[in-house]
Amino acid sequence: MTFVKKKKILIADDHQIVRKGIIEMIHDSPIDADLIECSNGVETFDHLERANFDMLLLDISLPGESGLEIFKRVRLLYPEMPVIFITMFSNSDYVKMAVRLGASGYIVKDSSIDQMAFALQEVFAGRRYFGGDLLLQFFNSEHDESSIEKNGLEGFHAIEDKLGKKDDCNKLAILSKRERQVFMGLAQGRLTKEIAYDLELSSKTISTYRNRILEKLNLKNNADIVSFAIKENILKNS
Repeated sequence: MTFVKKKKILIADDHQIVRKGIIEMIHDSPIDADLIECSNGVETFDHLERANFDMLLLDISLPGESGLEIFKRVRLLYPEMPVIFITMFSNSDYVKMAVRLGASGYIVKDSSIDQMAFALQEVFAGRRYFGGDLLLQFFNSEHDESSIEKNGLEGFHAIEDKLGKKDDCNKLAILSKRERQVFMGLAQGRLTKEIAYDLELSSKTISTYRNRILEKLNLKNNADIVSFAIKENILKNS
């Protein structure tokens, strides 16, 4: 008789009702797993340090340290751990970002029990899951590649030139040239030190620009910046 090890899954989402919904879906599925909850980055890494997990289900829009930032740290500290993004957004820009960052999968929160179970089974089997419709969105928009990702500092300048040519209705018009460059880096989920390197500035200076951006756009954190960029279709202009 072959012994099948019970899986251990960490669910990181700041809304308790969402976490409970995901837990119920998994319990109602064929997946046999111990499910642990957390609501932010600090709790996520606290759990990861104290126990071995087989998978992380990670919300993109977490308060404080965003899901994208958490994902990058997880990739550095736990490179073998599968990470599936769970989100309310099915926007192709989010899907592209997840694919390019190397996520194991991407699940929309209103997925069915069968879809959730299939996604987890696929990833546990060593494959990636983005769902037929979501993956189709990615391939349909694949030609819209990120200038930042391809060209580093030159990509920032190219994006800024495009944004600067837009009319005064542009939501980023109130930002300075340098603030727009930093905004685009943050919207792409890049770390402060990565943006600092590309723009040849210090991390402290980038943090100062970030604070100005948040104040001018009335946003609270990096997750808000990502959501703002996608809502305004700014990433599609990159």
